[in-house]
Amino acid sequence: HLRSKVWPLLMGLGTLDDEKGVAHVEWLKKRVELCELVTEDWIRWDVSNTSADDDYFVFAGTLLDVLMWSSHDRWIYHHSTVHLHPPFRDGLTVFPPSGVVPFAGMVSYCCPLCYVFSVPSQIYLMYREMFARYFCRLTVISPESNTILTLSGLFEQLLKTAEPAVLYHLEQLGVPALSIALPWIMKAFVGVLPVSEVLHLWDRLLAFETLELLSVLAAV
Repeated sequence: HLRSKVWPLLMGLGTLDDEKGVAHVEWLKKRVELCELVTEDWIRWDVSNTSADDDYFVFAGTLLDVLMWSSHDRWIYHHSTVHLHPPFRDGLTVFPPSGVVPFAGMVSYCCPLCYVFSVPSQIYLMYREMFARYFCRLTVISPESNTILTLSGLFEQLLKTAEPAVLYHLEQLGVPALSIALPWIMKAFVGVLPVSEVLHLWDRLLAFETLELLSVLAAV
C-alpha cells in the first residue's frame, strides 16, 4: 500500500517499524494492563459508536487498543501543538498521562488509518503523530491558525463568496450554515465521506500541511 510508505515520510517519521517505536508501543500495552484509568469507560463508549458504521465496526478491537495506548502516552502531552484543556495534575503528574481527556468522536481520527496500515503499532504511531500535529487543533478553542475557530471563519467566508444564495436560503430557514458544516470539519469528514474519499482528502492535508482544506471542502 503506497500510503503506508508515503504518509510516514510526509510526517517526517521515516519507518514505523523501527525498534524504538515498537518497543514504546509494547511499553504502553503493559501500562494499560497494569494501570486502569477512570477515563477508559469514555474510550470504550466512543469506540462502541463505531459498531453502527459499516466501514469501521470491524476495526473496533484495534481502535480500542490504540485509544487506550494513547491515553497512557506522555509523548502526546509533550508534542501536541495545542492543548485541548489545561492539564489535570496530581502534584507534578499529568492525568491522564497524554493530557487529553477522551471526548466524543476522538476515535474518528484513527478510523481511516486502519485502511492504510495493517499492524496495530504502526496505526498507533501514525495516529499519535497526526493527532499531536493536526487533529488536536480541531477541538480546541483558540485564535491560532488551523484551529476550529479560524477554520469555521474561513468556511463562512468561502461560502459567502462562492454560494451567497445558499447562505441566504439557510439563514431564512433559521439554519446557520456552520451548524451543518462544523461536525464535518471537526471529524475531518470521517463518517461523512466514503473511506476512499476521506483518504484522498487526508493525502492532501498531509501534503499541504494545513487543515484549511477541510473548510474549503465544506464550502464546496
